[in-house]
Amino acid sequence: MKNEYIHGVSKKEQARLSKLNDITNQSFIEYLEISAGMKVCDLGCGMGNLINALDYKYSNLELVGIEIAKEQFDVAKEINEGRPNIELINSDILENTLPSNYFDVTYCRYLLEHVQAPIEVIKEMVRITKLGGKIVVQENDLDNIIYYPTIEGHREVITQLCNLQIQMGGDPYIGRKLYSFFKEANVKNITLEYAPEIYTDEIPHEYSLWVSNSLSILMGAKEELLARNLVDETLFQKVCEEMKRRIDKPEGVSLFHWNRAKVIKE
Repeated sequence: MKNEYIHGVSKKEQARLSKLNDITNQSFIEYLEISAGMKVCDLGCGMGNLINALDYKYSNLELVGIEIAKEQFDVAKEINEGRPNIELINSDILENTLPSNYFDVTYCRYLLEHVQAPIEVIKEMVRITKLGGKIVVQENDLDNIIYYPTIEGHREVITQLCNLQIQMGGDPYIGRKLYSFFKEANVKNITLEYAPEIYTDEIPHEYSLWVSNSLSILMGAKEELLARNLVDETLFQKVCEEMKRRIDKPEGVSLFHWNRAKVIKE
């Protein structure tokens, strides 16, 4: 299950991901509906931030995280050192040795958009989840980013960011496809949900944090976007400068939503 991860694994990218976890973890934890004593698996656990938060929040969990990138895995080991309830595995998801019909909850976030075989990953989630257990996914759909007042050129840059991710083996539109992919994996009773990210200039700190995350994604992809002649450098710079201005002085509204799917294994 190989492809090029569009965001990379630099220290700067790791810092961005940590901040994104700070912003989005609580909402997703509530969506998981975990209770004490459960066996929980995180596929593509990254730096282990969410597993760490779950271990602090609930007692007697058995937590397993799988992460393919050694750089992220090493951070996860460091963050979760001394936490005996957490097992971390440095492995390709489709090459793991986890038992079938074992976990009460199996989930992934921001993973399927980066793999070339998302349906196979979903099938693997079904395999390792016990009957009556939950399979939970939260994914991106980059085409739904909205700023008002509009940032001139932002739509063009995002379109090319999506094209770059496709060229690198990912799928920026994965969120809208979750229902179809679960059906192709022969899963029934699929519940879909949006998780909104709405920020206004009335709460400037949160607005700035969210736009900073979005800007960091663009800056992280800048080199590849320019090298592949996907964007005009002047236009790209203009968009980024306006985003920086709004980080410093929030204006209007920023709208986005994650796409979620939840299934009870029958």
